Amino acid sequence: MPLPKVHKNEDKEKFISRCASDPVMNREYPKDDQKIAICFSIWRDRNKQKSKGETVEWKDLEDDDRGFLLI
Repeated sequence: MPLPKVHKNEDKEKFISRCASDPVMNREYPKDDQKIAICFSIWRDRNKQKSKGETVEWKDLEDDDRGFLLI
């Protein structure tokens, strides 16, 4: 289930509204309070990045038809 992502220059109010009305969000999270909480979490974490020097180990990877994915 791909969660909505914040668009460049999108403000908080527009993102929360778009996120909460997203078809996937409505299907996966039918309760409004769940949906809104997840949307606010996505907004809050929108600028988080992995820290430099973070080690990725083979156990953190999953093989699929397209190659390895970080899990």
